[in-house]
Amino acid sequence: MFKSIIDDIKLNFSLGNMVTKLIIVNIGIFVITALLFAFSKLYPFDTFILEYMALSGEPSYFLTRPWTFISHLFIHGGLFHLLWNMVGLNLFGRITGDLLGDRRILPLYIFGGLIAGITYIVSYHTILHLSSSFAMGASGSIMAIAMTAGLIAPDYIVRLLLIGDVKIKYIVAAFIFLDIIGTQTNDNTGGHFAHLGGALAGLIFIFMYRKGFDVLLPFEKLFNLFDPGARPVRNAPRTRLKVEHRAENRSIKRMQPGSDKNQLLTFQEKLDSILDKIKDQGYEKLTTEEKEFLRDASNKE
Repeated sequence: MFKSIIDDIKLNFSLGNMVTKLIIVNIGIFVITALLFAFSKLYPFDTFILEYMALSGEPSYFLTRPWTFISHLFIHGGLFHLLWNMVGLNLFGRITGDLLGDRRILPLYIFGGLIAGITYIVSYHTILHLSSSFAMGASGSIMAIAMTAGLIAPDYIVRLLLIGDVKIKYIVAAFIFLDIIGTQTNDNTGGHFAHLGGALAGLIFIFMYRKGFDVLLPFEKLFNLFDPGARPVRNAPRTRLKVEHRAENRSIKRMQPGSDKNQLLTFQEKLDSILDKIKDQGYEKLTTEEKEFLRDASNKE
């Protein structure tokens, strides 16, 4: 039985997209840390995990353990903490990956988590004045991905359990509203500041991307060093990219030198038609051909 489970995990990890891989990694690390917490009476594993994997607001901790800026993004304090984060990662990650390309998910996940961590530390010292506190979980990263999805496809419709069809812009706005309110409570106050930092990361990414500067390029280059089969990443965007999905003015423009005007118009019309269908019926209603066209459009350099 266990061998079969391991084989399934290996298969899904090798064939899945980056969202699937991140979910598998997060679940795997949660299982390991949960088992360690269960045996904390035999050895203080819980203290070890907090001090060497979670992100502390104390300079003596994060300055001597800089890896915690990354490691804290993959550990969770409980099953429901993990569950809600993975649901959000699956929802917003797939939308963002479909529209901007799968290779941007991991860089955005890390970039969002770093900005969220910095926001947590700043709020820890300037606003919260806590005696001892640690940040953990992928929430900041997921907020960055959610904000990105909300900015590039605000009218994208998703179906929520017990609620029905909702435009993604309202979901993201609700998250931000709840986090703003949460900063004024005594319940996970630092976490709410970190979530807002993640949302800020998504805003920075899309704002700079539309101006022709990709803040994720350094992360992509770094990750490519560990993936010999990865395609080279260019040093800077050759053209400006404008990504929009609105009810009244929907367009995705990617102008390239020497592009044929008629060919570009045909491509644009088909792309707008697909985005209209996503807005009206949802991504799951696309045909295989339409999904492939959308993936090609998002990955085309």
